[in-house]
Amino acid sequence: MSDPVPSTSPRARLHLIYARAANGVIGREGALPWHLPEDLAHFKRTTLGCPVIMGRKTWDSLPPRFRPLPGRVNIVVTRDADWSAEGAQVAHSLEAARDLCPVGSDAWVIGGAQIYAQALPLASSVVVTEIAQAFEGDAYAPELGPEWHETRREAQVSVDDLPFDFVTYSRLRQPSQAPNHESAVTAQDRNHRIDNIEFNVSDIARSKAFYGAVFGWTFVAYGPTYTEFTDGRLTGGFTTGEAVQPGGPLVILYADDLADTQQRLQAVGARISRPVFAFPGGLRFHFVDPDGYELAVWSTH
Repeated sequence: MSDPVPSTSPRARLHLIYARAANGVIGREGALPWHLPEDLAHFKRTTLGCPVIMGRKTWDSLPPRFRPLPGRVNIVVTRDADWSAEGAQVAHSLEAARDLCPVGSDAWVIGGAQIYAQALPLASSVVVTEIAQAFEGDAYAPELGPEWHETRREAQVSVDDLPFDFVTYSRLRQPSQAPNHESAVTAQDRNHRIDNIEFNVSDIARSKAFYGAVFGWTFVAYGPTYTEFTDGRLTGGFTTGEAVQPGGPLVILYADDLADTQQRLQAVGARISRPVFAFPGGLRFHFVDPDGYELAVWSTH
């Protein structure tokens, strides 16, 4: 049996989600070595409505009444060309599994350890339930390198008084690929780059559509009033609560092609408030987004 024909770009964005004990354990004999209903509810909230990608052992570990996981496209990666199961779409590689996901969707890799290791270099974010207790086990979480930056943490305590945190890690741009900010950006401007900044917006869906179309940002929703974004280098969030207001410090974004970015901004109705001009180390222009924020787009090219 051959893999399905790949879908057209943009491909699905990959995210990892798992619970990890203090000693790195994520499983024991194909099951979770802890009972944490709060984490199961968090897992459902996060992945509901999205494709989930898993290995065959993870599929087999799901309770039969929850197999397939409801409200999600269930994709199982297996090398067995003859394997099939009701409610599961079959792929014979991680890349083939990604091609089964709807174009431009957010797909969640849910295990096991081998699939996590394969997906990590391709992932945009990792959502981890960090449990403050060690457990015995035989499967371990992937090691997150220096390119991963913690962008959100929510402290929790279970009904059994077990402390744990919901933590989001976002991928930063590799140091070898990063522009030379020290020579190209003034100290004042450098302090105003997006780094966990929040935009107070009137319509999160509109802001997602706007920035996703122009800059290709990845989004992770945390309920109806907060959505996190990242482009692999910069992180922040849209909120409908109180946050940074329009007219605040100038935020600088980065682009490889200013002309193309300006065209995409104009295509979605953004106003160019200052045309391209020379800037130490490169060029930049300013635009105003739908909520009135003025931002700069800078490039060394």
